[in-house]
Amino acid sequence: MGPAVRVECHLQDCVHHTTAPGDKLCHCTHPDKRYHLFEDGCPLYILDWAKSDAKAAALRKRFGLQ
Repeated sequence: MGPAVRVECHLQDCVHHTTAPGDKLCHCTHPDKRYHLFEDGCPLYILDWAKSDAKAAALRKRFGLQ
């Protein structure tokens, strides 16, 4: 894996989204991010369920798994 790319990203529940304390920019760890810097949506987004407990709880409730 190559070095992380610093970008402005609001998809904080992505598996590739990491930030340093006090840094407003994301350090995207996806190796192909440099090819997708100017796209409106991120095609590399993958939901990290550990980062999105609220979404997981909503899905459990929706499907009656609670």
